[in-house]
Amino acid sequence: MQWHHARMSDMSFPRIQPDIGKRVTSRLRLRLPARMMTTAQGWSAELLDLSYFGARIACEEPPQPGQDVVLEWGSHEAFGMVVWASLRTCGVRFYDPLGPDVLLATRDRGDVETAPSTRERARMEAKDFVQGRIRR
Repeated sequence: MQWHHARMSDMSFPRIQPDIGKRVTSRLRLRLPARMMTTAQGWSAELLDLSYFGARIACEEPPQPGQDVVLEWGSHEAFGMVVWASLRTCGVRFYDPLGPDVLLATRDRGDVETAPSTRERARMEAKDFVQGRIRR
């Protein structure tokens, strides 16, 4: 963790700026439906965990590290940058930390609403395909 001192005209106390990849706060473990967008593409996604400073998201073919994204879930949204990506998940660091009210509202929503797992979603899509409700 690095301490960055703001000018006295801005603030009279140091502010904490976490290094990328070093977690300062704990994360909410979730499984909520979400949407992630860049200027060129959008993804249906699953919000897996969330903190003041970032989130871990599951989606098909996630954006590459360095891309700016907007993450939307429920009535909330956050703007950030993808800092890592794997085959089906990515990590986003928010440009502005989320407020505690957003985390509490998301936690409360997570207690009542859970997105279907990837396996369950694939099973439902296969069933819809077999029954002729979707075409590929």
